[in-house]
Amino acid sequence: MRLVRVLACVMCLGLAPSAHAQLVPVPGTLVALAPPKGFTLAREFGGFENKRGGSSITVEEMPPNAAADIVAAFSSPKGLSTRFGSQGVRITRIDRIALDSGDAPLAVGEQSFKGSEFVKYMTLLGGRDGKNTVLITFNLSTVTPLRQSDVEAIVRSVSIGRPPSLSEKLAQVPFTFKAAPPFHTADAMPGTAVILATLDGVDPQGKKPLIVIGRMPTSASPAENEQLNEREMRSVPGFREAPVIERRNTPFAGGSGNFISAALNGRTVMQFVRVLPGGSLMRMLVTGDTPAIEEARQAILDIASSVELQQ
Repeated sequence: MRLVRVLACVMCLGLAPSAHAQLVPVPGTLVALAPPKGFTLAREFGGFENKRGGSSITVEEMPPNAAADIVAAFSSPKGLSTRFGSQGVRITRIDRIALDSGDAPLAVGEQSFKGSEFVKYMTLLGGRDGKNTVLITFNLSTVTPLRQSDVEAIVRSVSIGRPPSLSEKLAQVPFTFKAAPPFHTADAMPGTAVILATLDGVDPQGKKPLIVIGRMPTSASPAENEQLNEREMRSVPGFREAPVIERRNTPFAGGSGNFISAALNGRTVMQFVRVLPGGSLMRMLVTGDTPAIEEARQAILDIASSVELQQ
């Protein structure tokens, strides 16, 4: 690996981003950076790749509350080597990079992968001022090497956007609704859907009632409310063979809709659907343990009756 580092210093001229290099956004993230010459956006992962040289720069974004493990691993070379040891990673030291926002760790090491040796740099950015935590990893072969100073220049080019607030995301949803206790609005997907929960945080077993209200495309016609509703219900994991316990036509989302409910193995699904003219549908999906769903039934009906399309 000493030879690898020597070659990296000798061969990397012209690969680092220039002072005026353009930032390139990484699709699916709030991250942008100035990639080095020869690196283009990857199609199979978040980040950049140099296919000719077999090198890559990967970008992983996570909320700060989901980054505790990786933050702890960056406390020492041993911690990172242990965390990524199964991938053949060996971290030898952790340096610090001076940034406008403070300093950041830069782990330096190597990796053996599929019979090849790579120089490895890893840095952890963000996680403050409402921004997500971002792990950026440089996997550099001898064919497309960069000096550490070049890697640091790329890290300094990184821009991390602020995730939109819940109110900002809700402002982009094409419908309105009113949450009713015990439900609260947990999250929203701009322009598409909202999630209402009775629990703060993650419910890994999926026992607590959860509501998803969304608008999505469909090829069905408004006359197919009932048939479409059952097809969509059958697509929910665990309910493909569930017996239907209730179904009826009902007003929903400002027009004529359909309601269906089914239960299996102690869990219940309830669903409201209205097919809209023009190739879209409104859907409200409710899942959870049967006793909890029954206890929250009136709140669920109240929320469904409050759903209206944006004018």
